[in-house]
Amino acid sequence: RTSAAPCATCRGQGTMPTTKKVDVSIPAGVSEGKKLRVPGKGVVGSNNRAGDLYVVIREAPHPKFRRNGDNLEVDVDIPYTIAALGGEVKVPTLRGTVAMRVPPGTQSGQTFRLANQGIAKPGGQRSHLFAKARITVPKRLTDEERRLLEQLENLRRVTA
Repeated sequence: RTSAAPCATCRGQGTMPTTKKVDVSIPAGVSEGKKLRVPGKGVVGSNNRAGDLYVVIREAPHPKFRRNGDNLEVDVDIPYTIAALGGEVKVPTLRGTVAMRVPPGTQSGQTFRLANQGIAKPGGQRSHLFAKARITVPKRLTDEERRLLEQLENLRRVTA
């Protein structure tokens, strides 16, 4: 039975909308746009029982990493000398840094797969991290560096 003069607070609905904090467990590896159902934490219905709350996942951009499906991508600065001669560079991961072997002749834009260094997935596995080489060249050279590079350029011209 409905009152002829419903209360001003609930306007005859029998319930009041409220805001409350709800803890939600987000499973490993969940991606952008995924809907998570939280049973019993939604709006109270006409049966006076709480319905389900639906949470839609939105990913905030990360300053270093990009997501590509289940995998991650990161740009890695590689000095031109290491790119030419080969060597090792440090690569940031979600859990710290790892050493990555750079083969001689590495080109800018070349991508290297670091297995199991990406996003946590259900079951305890991890996706991969793809490191994209970004070859760096110094803006200033010492006199010795300039002399050596000029020698290399002269050698290149002779053998080209």
